[in-house]
Amino acid sequence: NCYTQHFPNPPPSTWYEWLMVGILPNSHGGCNDLIISGHATVTSTLACASTSVASNTKFSIALWTLVAIDYSIEIYEGFHYSVDMWMGALLTSLLWRIYVTLEQDDNDDDNDGIEDEDVDDDDSNNKEETFEDNINNDSSPAVQFRSLSEVNTQQLIWYGLPGLGAFVVVAMMPEAIANYWIVFYIFCAATNTVKNGLTHYTQHLLICTLFIALAIYL
Repeated sequence: NCYTQHFPNPPPSTWYEWLMVGILPNSHGGCNDLIISGHATVTSTLACASTSVASNTKFSIALWTLVAIDYSIEIYEGFHYSVDMWMGALLTSLLWRIYVTLEQDDNDDDNDGIEDEDVDDDDSNNKEETFEDNINNDSSPAVQFRSLSEVNTQQLIWYGLPGLGAFVVVAMMPEAIANYWIVFYIFCAATNTVKNGLTHYTQHLLICTLFIALAIYL
């Protein structure tokens, strides 16, 4: 009875009806077609955090081996397809790589603390850039991150609105229109990339898009 509980019965007879059924988010899962696995995303996140802190090759190999065994058990017992587990681990690892620059910049600041004391006062005035300049000049992966105390109201609005919008889409809007919002966020990210390059604001929009997709489809 899995099909009748999740999909139209009798099945659609035309290609247009099939297309419309496929567009609607099936957030409660299909017939064991649960892509992506929430179990895999959680265990992968814990594994990434543990191996990042430990920085030990043998420990990392042992931990990821246990994670792979756990995924194999899920697949063997029929709770997930292999692609469900693979995509959960892959997306988590890619997100982890996006945020690795935060840790690297913190380490660079600690190591270069002595050199920073010799910087002229004129360089400190360069922090008073406009938001548009900050967006346009952040295409390089090795950028200088600002502390929250240096963030102005305009930046809070620009970065806060996409996050708030994503939360509203997930928590308050019908699931049937979620895909349209995903397309809208991707369009905004693509437009900003064409205009300003791959900035951190573009990454912020894509992360909000991923939040909507994961929240709806998990």
